[in-house]
Amino acid sequence: MWWILFIGLIVFIGIKFIIDYNKQANYVAKQGGMKRKYGTLINYLLALHEENRILQEGTTHIRLGYISFGGSVIFNIVQTFGNVTIQWESNNQLFGKHKLEWNFNEFMNQEEMIHKILHDINVYSSNVVNKYK
Repeated sequence: MWWILFIGLIVFIGIKFIIDYNKQANYVAKQGGMKRKYGTLINYLLALHEENRILQEGTTHIRLGYISFGGSVIFNIVQTFGNVTIQWESNNQLFGKHKLEWNFNEFMNQEEMIHKILHDINVYSSNVVNKYK
């Protein structure tokens, strides 16, 4: 008896998740997609390094950066309900793997997002480099 209720609950949660995900994807699509909605942010991050490019694009996320033999720097931009999450992942042979994450209101000024992200990466990177001095 209990297992039927448990399975029913799991099915309900799964269906609710799919419906909510589709609503979010349609919401972003109505705003022109991720490239258009976060164009200022994306273009700035692409310009940070000559090898940066869009690596993966979906209805609610974009992955950009570069991957080389010496390492990689990746930015993940994910649209969630009312927010945008940005992750920075750095993998360097000398300094290892590092990751930072930010959550902003989806309508926050993208130049302010950029300022915060760059500031935090610079502070974090300085702290990492200082460990090796």
